[in-house]
Amino acid sequence: MSSPNHSCHPVRVIDVYELAAEIGKEFEKLIDGYGTEPVLNLMPKVITVLEQLEFLADCHQKENDEVAELRYSVEQLQAERLVKVEEREKYEKVSSCTDTVLHTYVNISGTQNNV
Repeated sequence: MSSPNHSCHPVRVIDVYELAAEIGKEFEKLIDGYGTEPVLNLMPKVITVLEQLEFLADCHQKENDEVAELRYSVEQLQAERLVKVEEREKYEKVSSCTDTVLHTYVNISGTQNNV
């Protein structure tokens, strides 16, 4: 597991498990050297904190996944909107050309009928 002095990164559940294993080894060293008495009251508190950290890491990951899904949806919607804007611009251009041709035809037809 990386040192806490490194740049900040999200804590993953696997990180909590690795940290718990490291803490467990340190508790074993303390117990081997001094018996169970010095860690008897501390161990349940550390376990509770690790469980809370695991829960928060899991929530954070789920929220990150949801944010990624929402970003993807936004990107898809923006792409669809761009396609619709381009289609509308093409339609308006064709429609404008058609109107010009029709107007010219009407003018030519009207001129020929007057002759």
